[in-house]
Amino acid sequence: MAREKVEKIQCDRCKRAELRTLAPNTPDIRPPDFEASFLGQKLVYADLCEKCRETLQNIWKDLAEWDREVKYTVIPTKLSGPDQAPPLATAPNYTPPQPNSAAGAKR
Repeated sequence: MAREKVEKIQCDRCKRAELRTLAPNTPDIRPPDFEASFLGQKLVYADLCEKCRETLQNIWKDLAEWDREVKYTVIPTKLSGPDQAPPLATAPNYTPPQPNSAAGAKR
């Protein structure tokens, strides 16, 4: 029967336990599986299971390819000048007329 050396790791992200096979000449100290920093905050996962590795690979790919369309809030029109916002219209009143009001007599 063939034997392999394995190590048992516990995922730092989801706490799942997993067995990993060791290569013959594996060093005792290895770099963390995931390490990132953003605006002074640092996130390090020394051990990750396969599911979390795949998840972080997909998230990293989405972050690298993320492109957001910029939408402007002020759209100049022909009626307004180039530096003016379009005129605002009052919102219509969709509430039903009250029975004792003048609007109720119209029905």
